[in-house]
Amino acid sequence: MLIFQTVLVDKFAREHAAQIAGLGNLKQPDKPTRPGEKQVQKTFTEEWGQTGHAEITFGYDYQELREMHRAWLYLPEEGDPEASVVWNVGCGHGQESMVLSDLFPNAEIVAMDLNLSLLAAAEGLREYPRVHLVIGSAFAPPVADKAFDHVHSQGVIHHTYDTKAAFDAIEPKVKEDGSIFIWVYANEDLHQRKGVLGWTRNRLRNFNDVVTRQVLAHSPSFFRTGVINGTSYFTHWLFKKKASHPDEWTIQNTRHVLRDAFTPPYIHRHGFNEMIHWFQDAGYDFYVSPAGRLEEISGRTYRGVGMVGRRDGKPIQPRVVAKKNPGETSG
Repeated sequence: MLIFQTVLVDKFAREHAAQIAGLGNLKQPDKPTRPGEKQVQKTFTEEWGQTGHAEITFGYDYQELREMHRAWLYLPEEGDPEASVVWNVGCGHGQESMVLSDLFPNAEIVAMDLNLSLLAAAEGLREYPRVHLVIGSAFAPPVADKAFDHVHSQGVIHHTYDTKAAFDAIEPKVKEDGSIFIWVYANEDLHQRKGVLGWTRNRLRNFNDVVTRQVLAHSPSFFRTGVINGTSYFTHWLFKKKASHPDEWTIQNTRHVLRDAFTPPYIHRHGFNEMIHWFQDAGYDFYVSPAGRLEEISGRTYRGVGMVGRRDGKPIQPRVVAKKNPGETSG
């Protein structure tokens, strides 16, 4: 459902030219792309295409992903059975959409991503009939406004040319009594490590943002793949050693992390106050992600800034973060 030309559509048009000609006045999509959108599509198609449905995604297994998303959304154990349709903006290869289908047990999940490897993801989602895969752009979603009970975008829109423009494109799709969740890289992450080590890491990160990623993102695919694969052979032992699930960590996991860090054309970081303004200006009551609970689940220092917002006036119940007093029993 992309509005611009892709190599996939070009190939299909060539291979089925006779049949298409017999269908009348049809033409290929010809609308302009947003800045850098084709390069974003290319690098993330490569990233998710080599990863597939791995047991571990960014170091987390399925249960950890479920609990993290439940904490992000302040949902009880049974999730939200009232939602009927959910939009997963940037679904990768579909693992996150599986989690959302669990947390929204009666909802149809529209799992949308720009990357073309999503075509190969359907085989791994046969057991999730409520998950519907769509290749599309967050800037031109083929849906009406106020169409979804929940819009979910975790770690995605900061990889577009303009994070706020992406938020403004997807936010109107939330129903009046619906909710939206956004997670992006945080400016505050740059200051978590202090002293010489922190200074050094930030200088390396800045060099990566300005030089390494830009070179790799705009290089030919074979060069990008060669650099990532070569680097993975030297660094895999370190990633595996530091992984919370070392037995399940494969070299594909290492290559996934390396591609995510070094090949996207855009990686933006945002402050808490900046995101608060986005939610406030759009008329949402919002809650910041429970960092303590997320660290408890993941066993890592929590990074990024995540917010869930509603406009229906109903309070979000922080049941997943409330701690019991000694001797207290569940009601």
